Amino acid sequence: MPDSKLRQLVHAVVQEGREAVLALKQERTLISRHWRYPVLKQFDGGLPNVSHSSDGPTDYAGLFKLSGAGDYDIRYAALACLPALHAHIVADERLRSRVMLPVRDSGNEEFRQRFDAISVALLPLDLLDRLMIRHGEDYADAAFEEEWSLLERWLLADDDLPVEVVVPLAMTACETDEPFELDHDVRVERIPDGEHLARVPDRLYADAEADARVISAASHAVVFSGISMPASSSLTSHLVVPGLVPNQEIEQTFQVLQLASGLALGYAQVYLRPLGWAWSFDADLPPVIDPKAVRRYPPAFNDLAWNLKPRTLTVGHLGEAKDLRAALGAAGSRMVLAARRFGQAQRRDEAEDAVLDLCIALEAALGDAAHSEMTHKIAMRAAALLGSDGADPANIKRLVKRLYDWRSALVHGMDVAKPIKRFAGEGKSAANALGLANALTQLVLASMLRRPDVAEGEDLDRLMLEALVPEEPPGTPGTT
Repeated sequence: MPDSKLRQLVHAVVQEGREAVLALKQERTLISRHWRYPVLKQFDGGLPNVSHSSDGPTDYAGLFKLSGAGDYDIRYAALACLPALHAHIVADERLRSRVMLPVRDSGNEEFRQRFDAISVALLPLDLLDRLMIRHGEDYADAAFEEEWSLLERWLLADDDLPVEVVVPLAMTACETDEPFELDHDVRVERIPDGEHLARVPDRLYADAEADARVISAASHAVVFSGISMPASSSLTSHLVVPGLVPNQEIEQTFQVLQLASGLALGYAQVYLRPLGWAWSFDADLPPVIDPKAVRRYPPAFNDLAWNLKPRTLTVGHLGEAKDLRAALGAAGSRMVLAARRFGQAQRRDEAEDAVLDLCIALEAALGDAAHSEMTHKIAMRAAALLGSDGADPANIKRLVKRLYDWRSALVHGMDVAKPIKRFAGEGKSAANALGLANALTQLVLASMLRRPDVAEGEDLDRLMLEALVPEEPPGTPGTT
């Protein structure tokens, strides 16, 4: 239910703030600016490059100070309606829990009182800042209602609030700018320019896993919808947000995108996009919640890859990923494991670890409970599977066996130069060999997911027998 008193008090403080700012401008030129304000440019390869400038728009909210105001500042005392707003929020348990610090015994009551006073004041002052930057210093009441409604939906919500989880596709372009649905609640879409500015942090902490340039270099994102979060305080978001991120769904989506495209993909950030509400404003930027840097991408991305031509997902890749995603959702645990190990292989820092992951993926997809002659069975089954799709069975069998020779040399601590040469060819490097191993595993897993008639490794044995002893046509002597 709307709180008309809250709206009136916020509106009154905002109006007082605007009058104080305009009066200050009559006396001197404003010098307060939004520090480290984002600017959208492009890397050499064409992907977005967000940098940060000290010359942002005027920081109207930053002009106001609780105490110790200088010649270019305005004291909170100039906002005559602010004490009434503070009292109204304190008297309402719901408002108090969303704006102020959680109630607990504190040995520093003075700090708590100052923090709460600033938290209450920032509610109208951030709104004033947004209004004057987005709509001008002479903004109309309609602009106030538009922006206030976003805060009001959060402050007065009785139920959970809708959000989307956004996962930018690092170092990857997309052939289409139209949203592409991979499922009823998962899609790939272009990231709006304003959201780029809001999502890229102006600095990363020393322990951050991801490179800031990898975070920035993403034009599209995978978006997960149908998610809601408690209407809690932004001060406690770190306790709520991690439980809302569908980590397994994210991983499986990137796995099928890689299986469909044959491209090494990954992500360096996850954040929430509030739908129709906000709990704070940062100048004129769209609201985003808790952008978190993560390192879920191939190590090559850190090697100046942002300046190279980006890998591109085509519409065909997306259509194939949609089909593979549905197939993986219906697949058994062995194929889920195979896809997971394939995805992990793309992010390994060492080629040796990636090769082991790929062999585990092949064994999960093509193997069975019987461990005898595993290499021979996997090679024969891969040959039957890909041979039925037009590949040369003899060549597939040879490649799989030589891949396993490489694996054997790794796990036994032997020299791998010869196995790499036999697998990839004369003069080829370990990187070349790893690329071939990735391609081979990708073909096998994608083909298995496309073929529900060969859901298990044993099904491929039947496929081999059928190839050796083709069904006789009707009317052939000896048949009934």
